[in-house]
Amino acid sequence: MTYYTKALTFPTIALLCYIATAFCSCEYCHAATCKQNLLVQAIAQVESGGDSQAHNRDENAVGLLQIRPIMVAECNRILKKQGSPVRYTIDDRWTPERSIEMFWIFQRYWNPEMDAETAARMWQGGPAFKRTPRNNAYWQLIKEKL
Repeated sequence: MTYYTKALTFPTIALLCYIATAFCSCEYCHAATCKQNLLVQAIAQVESGGDSQAHNRDENAVGLLQIRPIMVAECNRILKKQGSPVRYTIDDRWTPERSIEMFWIFQRYWNPEMDAETAARMWQGGPAFKRTPRNNAYWQLIKEKL
């Protein structure tokens, strides 16, 4: 397993997004300016400052996208439902490539239109998010990074 020891730059995150394009439904996925890739970059900057080793002990959220164990379980539930043999582990949260893959699995299932605002709000509040002051503020932070 690869562990990164410093914050990742936007170009590095873009490269990782490119690697994970198999999970992106965007027709422009291989472009450096892919809107979905820019969205992941913005979320990574807000969530962890681009630090793949970030760890929020209060929420048990780790890695580039601050993934919690419940997100790993949700991605595995989606994959099982889709008949995929792929499964993720709790340790996969620390790996940027795996984190981005889980992001796309979750988004493609719950947000097939890949609406950026919905994607950001769901990442912060789950698939049943409601517009609240907390996720309004989160969406504003994401928009500032886009």
